[in-house]
Amino acid sequence: MDSQTLRDFLTETYAPLKNLNGRTVEIYESTLKRFRECLGREPLVSDLTDVAISRFLRWRLETPNSRNQLPRRTTVLKDRVQLLALASLAFRKRRIEEDVVLPQFRAAGRLPRGYLREEVERLIADAARRRGSYAGRPAAWWWRTIIWWSWETGCRIGETLQLRWEYVDLADRRAVLIAETRKLKTRDLEKRFSPALAEELARQQRSGGELVWPWDRCRTSVWVLLAKACQRCKVEPRGFHGFRKAAASYYAAAGGNPVDLLDHSDGGQLYQRHYRDSRIATGGPSPIDLIPPLKLGGTADSPGEAQ
Repeated sequence: MDSQTLRDFLTETYAPLKNLNGRTVEIYESTLKRFRECLGREPLVSDLTDVAISRFLRWRLETPNSRNQLPRRTTVLKDRVQLLALASLAFRKRRIEEDVVLPQFRAAGRLPRGYLREEVERLIADAARRRGSYAGRPAAWWWRTIIWWSWETGCRIGETLQLRWEYVDLADRRAVLIAETRKLKTRDLEKRFSPALAEELARQQRSGGELVWPWDRCRTSVWVLLAKACQRCKVEPRGFHGFRKAAASYYAAAGGNPVDLLDHSDGGQLYQRHYRDSRIATGGPSPIDLIPPLKLGGTADSPGEAQ
């Protein structure tokens, strides 16, 4: 029986071998936290069995969170994928005797939804009323500009929070997100932004090596504070990824290729499946616009003998 904790296995073995960044490790740790709640103790490598994981997934589906809400099936699917990944490596390393095989688990595909323009305007107006500061930057400026930037560029929040002033050219209104800070770390990406945003960013410009948006609080609190802002503005919380979906959808609606903005390499399948907000980007004529109308006579309430 392997008595190493799953958290130690994650940080000491899995994360280094898979080259996981800090944010991804936090996401895995969130799953392990729920696994610990289900077991009533710290989960061990030896707990990576088909029975234990299956019981955990059932428990997840039936157990409300702190807001008395059941988790989405997509969230439970994420937990399943992560535990299976840990189990697969543990099996290959001969830390567990049997590979884990689970029944299929499907999560309903939902229509992608980003923020609408008027919702972003309300969030930016709310940001201007914030008080306090983060690492010496006014909170109002911090939130106003990061929402504005996310809206204009469609950048992921992870790479945005790692952007440094040395890669920002306010005069030419362009910024470079270097490969090392991006999701797959494959290549640099250049983004352009508006003169109005450049002027706003210039108010708090710092030396080259400093972060544009430093964050000196608990890392996950940035998502919590965004959700609270959405509640104040009566906007459905969609996380920072909601700005990315919105940018791609509005860009496509204006005739641009969303794959260029998102920097995806799959020819647009991810955009169509996970980013295109049909309220914004119609995706071309619908079938009802192309199918010829039927030539029908009479109406449904015409008199006649019932059959």
